[in-house]
Amino acid sequence: MLAFTICSNNYLPYAAVLSKSVKRVHPDWLFILCLVDHKGPDEWYENGRFDGLIEVEELKIPDFTNMVANYSLVELNTAVKPYFFSHLFESFPHKVSLIYLDPDIQVFSPMSEVVDSFEKSSIILVPHFSTPQFDQPGIITPENRILQRGLYNLGFLGLKRSRETAELLDWWKVKLQDQCLISPRKGLFVDQKWMDLAPLYFDNTVILKNLGYDVAYWNLYENSLQYKGADLYANDHPLRFYHFSAFDKNSRDYVENLANKFNPKMGVIIRELYSSYHALLNQEKLIEYQTIPCVYSQTKPKHQGIFQCIKAVFRKWCS
Repeated sequence: MLAFTICSNNYLPYAAVLSKSVKRVHPDWLFILCLVDHKGPDEWYENGRFDGLIEVEELKIPDFTNMVANYSLVELNTAVKPYFFSHLFESFPHKVSLIYLDPDIQVFSPMSEVVDSFEKSSIILVPHFSTPQFDQPGIITPENRILQRGLYNLGFLGLKRSRETAELLDWWKVKLQDQCLISPRKGLFVDQKWMDLAPLYFDNTVILKNLGYDVAYWNLYENSLQYKGADLYANDHPLRFYHFSAFDKNSRDYVENLANKFNPKMGVIIRELYSSYHALLNQEKLIEYQTIPCVYSQTKPKHQGIFQCIKAVFRKWCS
């Protein structure tokens, strides 16, 4: 199995924490950094952080110059995802299955359900949530928001080498050439909204629900975090990975606002979870890296760093 993430140099600490967490629970997996930036000094990527690095310009994406000119950094980082999948399938012909993970994810336990699902499926998706909302406590992201932004969170995507996967990637590339936009009112939300159609178009698709995957602020209302011994669980399932999407490390209130939406016991776990993650980021020199400008945005002040728009949305919903 091969896992990878996509980011610019300012997100290297996140990618390093992710890589180390993947390799801790899956020591036989490769982890590749796909860089939407120009490569910096070699020491940025060493110390066992990654098993390989691929710069986006190695992919020879058609009309890449126009994509850079017309997309924000958020849109660009997501628009290149199918191209990196195709490149990795070509570069690692002995690898049958690939897993994409957003850089702001930490893996906690082996992803056994993903491994099992690849036995029968070529495309694996994880929904934002899978429990109907009836005014449960802790709802931050209402259903209508997800209908605008995509049923499945593209912080995770599993693809197996197959004819269907090749067809999906070819179709997805066409859509993302000029329609990878943050424009919910037009029915577009970067690469993610397009994937709503995947289960309709491609029969060999599986949807993982309520199995401790992609636990995040938007589905904590249906995932009761608890310890069983030393292991962290989401309901009755081991926590496979937590997605720290929109985590505002510079806000004193961010974690408190989130934790206070749940019962005191779960609130303690949330505080510990985010505090531990922040400490890991700092060990990877977060402060040093986070100000590194991306070569594709430094002449475009209006372009935000990746995931900054998501943080703004979270603050609005959580206030």
